[in-house]
Amino acid sequence: LAYKISELESELESNNKDQITAEQTIKSLPDESSLEDRIEKLEKEKEDLERKKEELEKEILFNGDLQKLEEAINGFNVKKYNVGDMGPSGGFVFYDKGFLSDGWRFLEAAPADLGIIGESPTVCKADSSDFPFGYYRKNSVGNNLYVNGTEIYNEKDCTGTAIGIGKKNTELLVNAMGNTAFTWATGGETTPNYVAKLCSDLVYNGFDDWFLPSRDELNLMYVNLYKAGLGSFIDESYWSSSENGNDATRAWNQDFYLGGQFDDNQRRGIFRVRAVRAF
Repeated sequence: LAYKISELESELESNNKDQITAEQTIKSLPDESSLEDRIEKLEKEKEDLERKKEELEKEILFNGDLQKLEEAINGFNVKKYNVGDMGPSGGFVFYDKGFLSDGWRFLEAAPADLGIIGESPTVCKADSSDFPFGYYRKNSVGNNLYVNGTEIYNEKDCTGTAIGIGKKNTELLVNAMGNTAFTWATGGETTPNYVAKLCSDLVYNGFDDWFLPSRDELNLMYVNLYKAGLGSFIDESYWSSSENGNDATRAWNQDFYLGGQFDDNQRRGIFRVRAVRAF
């Protein structure tokens, strides 16, 4: 009997513990009002996040507008040049974009064609010469390629023809061909004196930001300088930095005697070179 009583007492104690645990669990559950408070709090946090997002977007837009405003102000502060004026390097201004953007407003042509003294490019009418455009391929027996490393022209990653793209063209050509370009469409002969590299390496009157003009930039020099009797140009053909979009072995050049532009000349052709810079 005593054993039975002890067993019942243990069962009763266990039931009491279960009841206490259940009561504690029920108490820990949120009531309806606390759930509403929690929902209200979450909604407020959401509103705060949306407000911060809106403020951030406004700040981004403001910063963009501020940059445009700074460029406009800088444009007003830039010394004004007219086409045909002498530029900062001693060359001739041949294009005015009308406003400052992407770090430049004017294009300036060197005062004379490129030549070489020793192993370095120079600007000197007496030492000027003709140079090849050069071919790009991976090895002496490989196929000729565009600057994107393929035989297919793509305007997104190849040289272009527009005004303002000559600097990028020059960088693409030098990055692709490196220190030397192939002299002929076949074979292993190379030259360090190809036109894009000569312009890129040029340091003249303290300026080292020269490049080979694009097709359309080259034509601006013909129209605004050569035809005005400025720039000491020669009645010969000049290379541009624009590849032929249909044939990786050819590139654009311009005949400064007749004014025509051509894209059917092989890149081995030796033509004149006039370096330009943007400022």
